[in-house]
Amino acid sequence: MLEPTLQAAPLTRRRVTLLSIAAVLPIASAAACGGDAPAAASPTMAPTKPATAPTAAPAAPTTAPAAPTTAPAAPTVAAAAPTTSAPANPTPATAAAPGAAGGGALVFTIDRAKSVATFRVNEQLVGKDLPNDAVGTSKAVSGTIALDATGKVNAGASKISVDMNAFSTDSSMRDNYIKRSTLEVAKFPTAEFLPTGADGLPSPIPVTGEASFKLTGSMSIHGVTKPVTWNVTAKRDGKALSGKATTTVTFGDFGMTPPKVGAVVSVKDEIRLEIDLVATSA
Repeated sequence: MLEPTLQAAPLTRRRVTLLSIAAVLPIASAAACGGDAPAAASPTMAPTKPATAPTAAPAAPTTAPAAPTTAPAAPTVAAAAPTTSAPANPTPATAAAPGAAGGGALVFTIDRAKSVATFRVNEQLVGKDLPNDAVGTSKAVSGTIALDATGKVNAGASKISVDMNAFSTDSSMRDNYIKRSTLEVAKFPTAEFLPTGADGLPSPIPVTGEASFKLTGSMSIHGVTKPVTWNVTAKRDGKALSGKATTTVTFGDFGMTPPKVGAVVSVKDEIRLEIDLVATSA
């Protein structure tokens, strides 16, 4: 009875041994090849990849909103452009200023080459039945006449000067005597008129046309200054001005004595002054 039991026991141990070897062999084989042994870890790594992927995905939206942030900056620059151009609009107002200035003050400069000052003195000569006018002229006339927009004289910027040495008549003897004894040009070489008003001058001054008016001011001759009024007829054509001014004074007004020389019997105490004026505005 005991013999069969003893024989069977070794068989059972042999089976177990064979099974164990069979189980170990595949594991050993896998370890040697570097293959399926980590297979158990792959389920662990698989969930890790999805975890990382979602984390990276939200990062993209974070970068995407940055683009809109930059986009609004463009409108900000565009809005700045109107701000810069807006102040430029008042420029037309500045451009209008020269137009206003064009209708403002006028300054006429006398053309010395074309203007003439004349004096006329009535004299009675020996051997003549009728009185005669002694006429003297000077082509040395200079100065300026300044008017404001309303036609009023700018006294501080207006003056007419005549060189008394340049006067001459038809007689050199008369000329020498008048310059030396009557006018005393060595002491008083210049006669000056300083305009202060223009009564009857149109306002505003027309660009073209003629006008008659009275030019008032102070005149200095022979070291004496007196108020004098000139009767003026003038014509303006744009920048060109021409006219004739006349007045009458006496020798006594300016401390002079009527001349008597040579064949001159008598001289009327009256001097008629004329200025033929040519001027241009700036």
